[in-house]
Amino acid sequence: MAARRLFWAALLIGGGALLLTGLGRRDLWQDEAETALLARSVLVHGKPVAFDGLNVVSGETSHEFGPDYVWRWSPWLQIYVVAGAFKTLGEGAAQARLPFALIGLCCLPLTFWWVRRLFEDERLARLSAGLLAVHVPFLLHMRQARWYALAAAAACGLLGFGPALLKGGRRRDVIGAALCAAVLFYANFLVAAALFVAFALGALALGVDRKGLKALGAALALAALLCLPGILLHRGMAGQEAARFLVMKTVRQAFGYGAWTLLWICPLPVFALALWHGRGDRRARFLALSLGGLVLALALGPWRFFRYLVPLAPVGAALEAYALSSLWKKSRAGAVLLGAVLVCTDLLSAPLYLTLPKKLGTFDRNKIVGEIGSPLLGYFRELGHELDACERAAAAYLNANARPGDVVLATYGDLVLQFYTKGLKIVGGFQGLKLPPEPDWIVVQPNILSFEPGKDADVFRFLAARVDVRAYERVPLSCESAMLAACPEPWTHEYVPSDKPALKLLKRIKPRPARF
Repeated sequence: MAARRLFWAALLIGGGALLLTGLGRRDLWQDEAETALLARSVLVHGKPVAFDGLNVVSGETSHEFGPDYVWRWSPWLQIYVVAGAFKTLGEGAAQARLPFALIGLCCLPLTFWWVRRLFEDERLARLSAGLLAVHVPFLLHMRQARWYALAAAAACGLLGFGPALLKGGRRRDVIGAALCAAVLFYANFLVAAALFVAFALGALALGVDRKGLKALGAALALAALLCLPGILLHRGMAGQEAARFLVMKTVRQAFGYGAWTLLWICPLPVFALALWHGRGDRRARFLALSLGGLVLALALGPWRFFRYLVPLAPVGAALEAYALSSLWKKSRAGAVLLGAVLVCTDLLSAPLYLTLPKKLGTFDRNKIVGEIGSPLLGYFRELGHELDACERAAAAYLNANARPGDVVLATYGDLVLQFYTKGLKIVGGFQGLKLPPEPDWIVVQPNILSFEPGKDADVFRFLAARVDVRAYERVPLSCESAMLAACPEPWTHEYVPSDKPALKLLKRIKPRPARF
């Protein structure tokens, strides 16, 4: 009993410290700012509206809404969560992230619950929850004001209720699975569809009987009913995204997602060890097939982002725990050594780093010895470091020096500027709108993120062709962040920003030519 209390105290206090410390030390970045701006509109209109009378909220060239500007691109659940936090606690980065970090903390006991239910092994459940608590990519995503924590918690629920459904289950399993599926849909419907495929493939390992089919059908019917309002609201967006499926390079997508899974969800040597020891265990095969199914489903999708794999980070932790527990039975010293290497370093991922294209590798490996890095040590460094973001520095300067109604042309980060400034018209980025040839201010990021029409590459071209940069002077800014340093994607995230080119803020010094 004392050991149990000690475990739960360590898990919840330690996990809480890792997830909740310094939530506001990094400002919101572009994607989080989108959620926060829409949440701000909810407090005004009662629903997410992508226009406040001056600025447009868009990251997909204004395809996210119709003439009424009501947001239809993605589900609203994350937006209402942030709106509730703003209403209760006030606006800010920490307030926006707090509810998601708390949900992420709940994923730790949820992982204990579903692993114990699946394997009927409390020690394995403890180890799985403990490994998830120090899984750095998981922690980074749970601290974001985005849908990631909602999806991870819903996936944990499905992992707990789903296997029981296949054997007939109880009424609570049917209702629980349906509710979790609905939460997942309203968190991110593309990820919900991919996880449906993943769990369907995983179910092949567990098998299903006649009672199971009946229970599964009841859960699916209830989930469909709960999701119907969202399906009707987003049906136009689903059609647009379906068109993208036809042109994606599926093999390249599968390779990328597979590599990321074996780098940051469950490192290749540990995954192989779990498969070897679990070759006769249906439950281990269920977890492995679920991960593989998610990779295959996401390979058909319109984008490739590591964030789509994060909801199954608990599965990766469970497979790691399974491998370590199996090794423990044969060599306790070997299991302790492998566990220490797994938690404290990225040595087990090093072989893949040597073979992957640069973009699939990690941006900041926080190297400690030669080429060996320590994500966990990097995460600790991040928690203790106040990030002086260049977008926030630019926003502060604009708030102090710009006139109400001034026009700011930004190549990227426009939504961050919208959130942190007042009374300024911010255009550019990925909005796909008409650009002003004589803006009062220009914000230039060091890199181009997208060459799609209407996105930041077009803004760079517009600056080169239509804007007389001789009419502007550069404003010196004191900041330290590289572009996308706060993005949680492993290939771009920086624990402590390195010396990279910062954004440029340009101020118009020549008057506009007179017009007659």
